[in-house]
Amino acid sequence: MGPRHIKTALAEPTWLDPKVTDISSISAERTAIEISKAGGCAQGIACDVLNESQQASALEQHLQAYGTLEAVCLNAGIAETGDFLDMNNASWLRTLDINLTAVLVGIRLAAAAMIQQKSKGATETP
Repeated sequence: MGPRHIKTALAEPTWLDPKVTDISSISAERTAIEISKAGGCAQGIACDVLNESQQASALEQHLQAYGTLEAVCLNAGIAETGDFLDMNNASWLRTLDINLTAVLVGIRLAAAAMIQQKSKGATETP
């Protein structure tokens, strides 16, 4: 769960004890503090979603803390700004990697954990 979707996290009781990941440890921890102030119990974790091992590590930290995974909300995303005609392919591919591929990797990791524990949980992408 990324920092920009804090309102969603606070609105749903099932999200009140999340691991909050962000490429910035400061942003992740800031969001975790906001959730804790609202009555939840969150932990911020730095995680570059382009790095599958960092995603796996964040998931493992959650499993070690809570023992189970019932739901996951993956919403990594960026938006490039500028003139469409000036956009280079590297920027486009980076956007696809973060917005699509990283989310797919996260869903795959979460689904594998849920299947292993025989969870009836859900994955979400806002």
